[in-house]
Amino acid sequence: MRKPISGCLSLSVDLHCILNSEILPVKRLLSLLVILILPIPVVAHDAANLIAKSYGIENWDKVEAITYTFNVKSQRRSFDRAWTWYPGTDEVYSHQDDVKYTRGEGMDETIDKAFINDVFWLLFPYQIVWDPTLTFEEEEKVKDPISGEPVRKLRVIYNKEDGYTPGDVYELFYDETYAITAWKFLRGGEGEGRVTVWKGNQDFNGITISTEHRNPEGMGLWFSDIEVNLK
Repeated sequence: MRKPISGCLSLSVDLHCILNSEILPVKRLLSLLVILILPIPVVAHDAANLIAKSYGIENWDKVEAITYTFNVKSQRRSFDRAWTWYPGTDEVYSHQDDVKYTRGEGMDETIDKAFINDVFWLLFPYQIVWDPTLTFEEEEKVKDPISGEPVRKLRVIYNKEDGYTPGDVYELFYDETYAITAWKFLRGGEGEGRVTVWKGNQDFNGITISTEHRNPEGMGLWFSDIEVNLK
């Protein structure tokens, strides 16, 4: 059974936690053992499928391993975490801790929670089709909350029963090519939310990743040292 997990996972730190000690936009990653290794979308809104396709999801089943460094810089603190993930076996290597483990098998929960947070940011365009519990609302002809440019919006809604923070909502703003330009995270689906830009799209053996994220308050989050090794 898929078990969603979400929220600011105790010791893991992210954009929203650093700024306001709020819940992370780490949203109920359905047990990576089951969800993240799926090469084909299960069920999703048409726009979600088109967004995932624009980021190369059709090439995911070719991936043997993906290595990346998750970087955060704010006025309060800066840190980075490097990972290698083998989706076929769901093995994870934490470069920082020099620990390799298989998810769900005697793993260090603190390390795994940090991994979940970071890989969620890395592969969010795929999460929206890998998770069959999501519901969606689409709106055309809206303005990007940062640039003011005309875009479309896909509201991604998590149910109110599962995960650490049930009912979280992500509003994805995307252009005519279905590339995400920004997202807004609403904890529990309430409040004005916090906006983060998505940019710096780069192709890594057919897998497109948005490498740069920031918010108007000056918080920076980015990915570096990305390698995608194919089977």
